[in-house]
Amino acid sequence: MDIRYSTGKEAFKHMTTDELRKEFLIQNIFKADDVTGVYSHVDRIVTLGAMPVKGKLNLSKNIDPMKDFGVNYFLERREL
Repeated sequence: MDIRYSTGKEAFKHMTTDELRKEFLIQNIFKADDVTGVYSHVDRIVTLGAMPVKGKLNLSKNIDPMKDFGVNYFLERREL
């Protein structure tokens, strides 16, 4: 899981286009037979991409709720 940290307003003012894209743009979120995720500290939002092609996918394939969020299961402190 990709983890994005918040950016201070002063640092934000001096970022180049490439730096802004790296910090805020989420690309390639959908990959065949994979679950990918991006966690942003800005709004504490998790963006997930899942693309089952050959069969079922398990959310825990690339996401460890305890390691990434300190919870036993993904929706323990979140809503869908």
